[in-house]
Amino acid sequence: MPAATNRATLEPNDGVARERLRWSFSIGAGTHRLDILPAAIGGSVALEIDGRFVGRLSKPKPQRPWQEVSLDLAHQPVVVALTWHRPIMWTNVFVAGRSLLDGRTIEEARQTAPAPLSDYEVWIGGLFSNEVPPYRPLLPARFALAALAAIDAVVVLFVVVPRPSGLGAALVVGVAYWTLAAIWFRSWFVVMDRAHVHLLSHPELGDLGRQLRFFAAFVSYALASAAIFIAILVLLSR
Repeated sequence: MPAATNRATLEPNDGVARERLRWSFSIGAGTHRLDILPAAIGGSVALEIDGRFVGRLSKPKPQRPWQEVSLDLAHQPVVVALTWHRPIMWTNVFVAGRSLLDGRTIEEARQTAPAPLSDYEVWIGGLFSNEVPPYRPLLPARFALAALAAIDAVVVLFVVVPRPSGLGAALVVGVAYWTLAAIWFRSWFVVMDRAHVHLLSHPELGDLGRQLRFFAAFVSYALASAAIFIAILVLLSR
């Protein structure tokens, strides 16, 4: 049987080499064309060789970033591999065990594939652009000073001035309100960052358990903040 020769050619307008959907290769004396056809709707990818349907495999995704299927063509093994990648998946074809893209063996290519992610990392991690949030202090010094200044301004306004009114009073209250609101939102985001980092380090809790804990932290902070705000309003109204 003639030895297989590996030769890949990039068709015009196929884009980046790793994202190509059409491959051309030779086995023995014959040249064949492989078309990779992702479904517009759904998670499958159809494969055609020389215009003939030969197989189907699932689209890669973060939980299963490496998908492959083995085909037999002229008694030679042909493996089509799909790798999860943003914004477009990567493709590779192996003829007689060697990549048409870079000559690596399929075993070497599998080892360099992205590690699979958990459902929690995909669903909740998407809120953080799939990155681990950096550590940030809950309330930096400049925010603490701004909060104290805003609170002091409101206290002086309502304690020193018997019946505050006019544009000046409205301006003081408005600036204090927006300052405290900005600080509150920032602290909320920092708390959720820390909750996410903590849950990433505890996969033993399971995907559902971590998701429930994340949303519990999200809701608890909002409820606790609302309770504190209402308590402050009650004290000021007395």
